Amino acid sequence: MRGIVRDNRLDGAKGVLIVLVVLGHLLEGLDGEWEDGLVRLTLTCIYAFHMPAFVFLAGVTAKSKRLLERLLTFAVLLVTFQCLYYLAELWAGDPFAWSWTTPHWILWFLLGMIGWTLTVPLVERFPRTLAIVSVAVSISAGLAPFADYEFSLSRMLVFWPFFVLGRVAGPRLLKRTTLLPTWTGVGLCAVALVPMLTLFIADISRGWLYGSKNFDYLDTPALQGLLIRFCLIAIALLAIFALAAVLPDARNALAVMGERSLSIYLLHGFAVIALAPTLTELFDGGYGHAIQIGAVVLCACAALGIAHLLALRPVHRAVAVPAKRIATTATAFLPPGERRPNRH
Repeated sequence: MRGIVRDNRLDGAKGVLIVLVVLGHLLEGLDGEWEDGLVRLTLTCIYAFHMPAFVFLAGVTAKSKRLLERLLTFAVLLVTFQCLYYLAELWAGDPFAWSWTTPHWILWFLLGMIGWTLTVPLVERFPRTLAIVSVAVSISAGLAPFADYEFSLSRMLVFWPFFVLGRVAGPRLLKRTTLLPTWTGVGLCAVALVPMLTLFIADISRGWLYGSKNFDYLDTPALQGLLIRFCLIAIALLAIFALAAVLPDARNALAVMGERSLSIYLLHGFAVIALAPTLTELFDGGYGHAIQIGAVVLCACAALGIAHLLALRPVHRAVAVPAKRIATTATAFLPPGERRPNRH
């Protein structure tokens, strides 16, 4: 039987984004408060689009087929790594406050995937309606007093339109951008950087880019908050289009990382925990612009190295295969009519 044909541009985009995820977390180890100029500039550019883009690509590959199995896989990974990260931080001497309703740190994405995946059947049936509704929900989510870290609800709502738009328009976007000349893609990337630089100059609070808090917490009036959220969605969509336009259709190292991004995403946090004391000590002394550039370059090289190691086939299989097998086994015990809840 022939293997599955991979979309190199899709994998390449995921590869770029997962390296940025690792880089962002390493840089936060340098400057957890986003105070330094160059580090804050880099983090602002990364966080302005990398998670919206990741959610968009998750929407591109989302299907209602074997829906329950997908949901169980995310749930198994969430519970497993919530425990593992607690043990890791306990070992490091700084354990987080345990909660079954609030995923720790990077694990919010798994609960987000559960919530977004549950909407796939509706998106497939009412694509245009759900696209409009999801944008409206995202913009107005900050009005809700309960939008917070609990159940990752704020991020789930804020990033939902990117998942829906990925499912509805993502394949067409990837197909059409293949027709654009290379220099057009480079130009689009330059254009996409302009609003990100504007966010940096405006010194936007990182809370807006995290998408995890409501307008009251961000000390922003409702009308202004709605406008900011709308602008952030537009900035992220422009960057997603630019990224799709510049990627080559090639099976390179980034594409391999993208194909195996799950293991990188779930495991890189352990590397960040291990490196955080050294990074903090390095940054505490303060330094000039030249050394700041060196520190960012060092973190970028470390991010590439970590991503490469965690994308090795044995590592990826050790993470992905057991969770999928548990989910498959669990669904096998269900009555046939309940195994495929997407059937109408």
